[in-house]
Amino acid sequence: MEDFKDLPERPHNIYEIKTFRSDGPWNTKSKGLLSVLFSIPFDVLTEKFLKYDNKELSGIPEDIRGLRIYTVKDLNEGEVGGMEYHRIRQEIIFNLSGRICWIFEDLFGKKREFNLYSGMGLWIPPFIMHTYKTMENKSGLLVLTNTLFNADKKETHDTYSLKSFKELQNLFNLNSKR
Repeated sequence: MEDFKDLPERPHNIYEIKTFRSDGPWNTKSKGLLSVLFSIPFDVLTEKFLKYDNKELSGIPEDIRGLRIYTVKDLNEGEVGGMEYHRIRQEIIFNLSGRICWIFEDLFGKKREFNLYSGMGLWIPPFIMHTYKTMENKSGLLVLTNTLFNADKKETHDTYSLKSFKELQNLFNLNSKR
């Protein structure tokens, strides 16, 4: 998949990344505490997260649309992850614990950083290079994606390297100067 270099029809930019947070706790009638761990705005779900680009889907040998939820836990301070982008997959990331610094770059060459603390989340659209650095021990993430994962079929992973991103970024910049 790394050699898949077609440009997106409409590339996303770093200013489209949305953030959200938890809320509460509040006392309940039963004398318990109600806490909203994470709430995702309606527009992020319906107008973004659950939308797929048919052109991009046609480059994958099987239908990978769906909902997948996973965690990454017990990250130590200084660990680096991500260092990738996706052509189809969108991710909604929730910080479960600790503090994690996210660094984003779009095809336009713009960069943006977010420091996520426990109870904060963000939405990452396709074609956004994303890397994170753990700022505290025992940090953890919960990730929702709009694609399924078949570990045995690399061509369905929809994960691309920094090198591939830079090649795509150069191609995008050459085309936009025309």
